[in-house]
Amino acid sequence: WETVCHPPQRWMADTNIISAQNMVRACVRLCFPLIVGGHIMKSKIERIFEAFIRTVDRVAMYLMLIVVFWATWGVVSRYFLHSAVDYLDITVVYAIMFIVLLPTGSVLREKKHISLDLIEVRLSGGWKHGVDIFNYLVTCVACGFLAYFTWSQTAFLIQIGASFETSVPIPRWPAALALFLGMAICTLASLERLVRLIFEIVTHRVKSEDGRQE
Repeated sequence: WETVCHPPQRWMADTNIISAQNMVRACVRLCFPLIVGGHIMKSKIERIFEAFIRTVDRVAMYLMLIVVFWATWGVVSRYFLHSAVDYLDITVVYAIMFIVLLPTGSVLREKKHISLDLIEVRLSGGWKHGVDIFNYLVTCVACGFLAYFTWSQTAFLIQIGASFETSVPIPRWPAALALFLGMAICTLASLERLVRLIFEIVTHRVKSEDGRQE
């Protein structure tokens, strides 16, 4: 009678563990349809973002071709036609800034940027995912602040009408605009990679838990 009225503590602990496991499995079954729907939405967002990145890369490629012809014309006009273009250097510098900064999103998505490689090669499993999440999170926050600052700088230069004193007045705001676009694209790319990584981790854990239950 004493055992029936007052069950042992071990039996109660085992019962609590089983109840907690059943609760986790029930949550997994409830959340699985949401995760499947989120996976479909994630795939659409990935396709849209990938198309955007490819378009930006093409713009940078065409701009590079234009810079080559423009710089060649500058050399020909200076040394053969004896009529130097005084604003050529400025426009070439602007173009190079756009060429370098626009593809940052593609570089980041392909993990060809500067990262914590020396640490990641020594880690595995959850620790490696944790380092990746930290890396993308820091990149997203830092580039977001830089994008906000460079956009404010661009608006300020447009407002005051700052320009170079050349035969054709060249404004100063394109340099800040190139920095803003590069940082904004880098922010979006790092945020996309961060959300994708977290979603993959959660989906993998849910599938593993559902497989154990079956």
